[in-house]
Amino acid sequence: MFALNASCLPLGTGDNCADTATLTPTATASATPTPTATPVPSPSDLNSDAKVNVFDLSILLSHWGGTGLGDINGDGTVNIFDLSRLLTSWTG
Repeated sequence: MFALNASCLPLGTGDNCADTATLTPTATASATPTPTATPVPSPSDLNSDAKVNVFDLSILLSHWGGTGLGDINGDGTVNIFDLSRLLTSWTG
């Protein structure tokens, strides 16, 4: 048997000079999951159903001239500016 370590003095069958290096496993790259986009709620989605449609339009019109629900742009009054934003965000 040939010794891989030149400084080793073989004894008996020479097993004492056998290569006893321990292999260290290396980490392998794993697939990185692709994040999925979380939809950003539209301020025009007045009923929070993830759509801007006739139901949101109905809510806006029922609060026309008032404050609160339907005031999409936050100016304190439900008016034409809120209607314009709702229609711009329309998803059907």
